[in-house]
Amino acid sequence: MSETNTEPSPRARSSGPVTIGGLARASAKRKEIRSVANSRLKNIREKMQDLERMERVLAQLAHYCERANSLNPCPIIAALSEG
Repeated sequence: MSETNTEPSPRARSSGPVTIGGLARASAKRKEIRSVANSRLKNIREKMQDLERMERVLAQLAHYCERANSLNPCPIIAALSEG
């Protein structure tokens, strides 16, 4: 026979009775955490959009460089030599 642990889990243990104020504070904390997480998620999505735009532009420039000739120089090299 195996022994079963009758000790309550740390989550089940309570440091006292649950109060309305305690629930309200916990709820406010969750809202704050969700707000921070959503803000960071928005920031990450904006960065991803920026990177996707940069990727498209760089891919287009690389494509133009592959077809560069003496009349149409590589736009990357042209931009660097102007800067």
